[in-house]
Amino acid sequence: MKHLAAELLLEIFAHVRDEPDTSPFPHLGLLSCSLVCRFWYNCAYPLLVGANDKHLSHDMEKYTNADLELLVGLMTESRRYGLNHNELIQTVEIVIQRLFVSRFRTARLDQPRVDAIGRLLGILPLQAKALKLNLSGISTRTELKPLSDFVSRLSPTLANTATLHLSNFNYVEQRSLFRTRSIKALTPSSSKASLHPICTLINHIRLHLRHIHLTSSDLHLTVLQSLRACLHITTALFHSPVSTAHPNDLATTIASWPKLRQLSIRDQDSDDCIALGPTIARLAVTPPPLLEVLELDNTYCTEAAPIYPSLRILLLGCSSTLVSLMLPTNAGDTTESADEFLAFLAELDMPRLEILDLSPVGVAMTGRRRVSAQQRQAPGSASAPSSLYPRRQARELLSAAPSLSDQSDSELETDSIPWPRLRRLELVSCHRVVPAFVRAVVESCPELETLRVGIAHEYLEEIETIMDGFVRDEGNLERGCGRARCPQCRVIIFTASKS
Repeated sequence: MKHLAAELLLEIFAHVRDEPDTSPFPHLGLLSCSLVCRFWYNCAYPLLVGANDKHLSHDMEKYTNADLELLVGLMTESRRYGLNHNELIQTVEIVIQRLFVSRFRTARLDQPRVDAIGRLLGILPLQAKALKLNLSGISTRTELKPLSDFVSRLSPTLANTATLHLSNFNYVEQRSLFRTRSIKALTPSSSKASLHPICTLINHIRLHLRHIHLTSSDLHLTVLQSLRACLHITTALFHSPVSTAHPNDLATTIASWPKLRQLSIRDQDSDDCIALGPTIARLAVTPPPLLEVLELDNTYCTEAAPIYPSLRILLLGCSSTLVSLMLPTNAGDTTESADEFLAFLAELDMPRLEILDLSPVGVAMTGRRRVSAQQRQAPGSASAPSSLYPRRQARELLSAAPSLSDQSDSELETDSIPWPRLRRLELVSCHRVVPAFVRAVVESCPELETLRVGIAHEYLEEIETIMDGFVRDEGNLERGCGRARCPQCRVIIFTASKS
């Protein structure tokens, strides 16, 4: 049989893809065309890949029950013939409440829809995918019963899930919740009380879970206890958390993950923030050997004690592996303590560091106390231990240099900063950082691509002169106040010229 020319097929498939009433991605019409024969697959599959936006999750709500059944059938055929369509779906997002149907004032599951989702999850290799559960609206005990049924019905297909993203999770006590036989089978026999369905799910996937992401969710003690059993966690992202647990409980949980590579606790609100001092102290005891991302934002928190001493030890243990660092603020932070810590940081060899965010520290940091000649003291004088400043040991026998107070910003010695791969520096809220520090970063970091500073920066004109070879732009903070052109929310973005 002769085929249409590939050029004609590509033109036809492009029209199919661009129909005005297109279904959610992956486009079911184009997906059907790609399963006709191998020749059609070779023509249609690149169009499917080109239309795929991996940053957009695949919300099951976008599909009608009929579309969902068709998608399951097409993906089943694709797997039967060993094709690659399952690579088009990177994330499966399920809004749990949309699976409920009201009947006699009680919430029940839409069983046909849940069964179709279960078959789809069974087709996809979830060990390489992300499962996102939106729990918005699940706030009463009556809504926990259908949630338990959902976990019970899908548990066989979720056992190999490696990435779990929970959003809008509100922990609800459930003393009288009826548990089905499947839920009981998943619950540890030593537990007398009924577990929350989400805790049951975590217990069920604990052997394969690698990445946990909680957004606008409750860090309840029971949830943290369930996560402690997930010993293979490598990524933990807690964004906009709502904390009802003690900071020590969070610290114990995070310290129980020996393979941790990414830890991000950020975007905390002033009403529900959690102190990070205990977490930093626990990690400092045994720094994770593979830690690459450390983002700690405690802007609105009141730490019980200074955290920088423990943070120094932690960073010394992870300096060779860190790729991204967000520096938290210290308890009762002063300019002296913040600058002293930045001086330590500027001495620390971090060969893989690409992103450094100093914004949470705010106006307490100026960058004046660089560990350079002006920090050296005469032999025998009191100073911080050499072990806390990695490159000071080679200088201790040198004579004392003029003190910092006797030098202007332009006279500060700009030692090379050992961050050779730094690409992005965030100084958005650090309105008092001196130009000498910025100049040292620019001269020491040849791969620097982006610098962001607040529009209210005290030395903005001097910094603009230093960044003369960069493209200047303006923008807004991601979590600003919402007012138009608010000086506290406006940022200046310097981007390296591609030429």
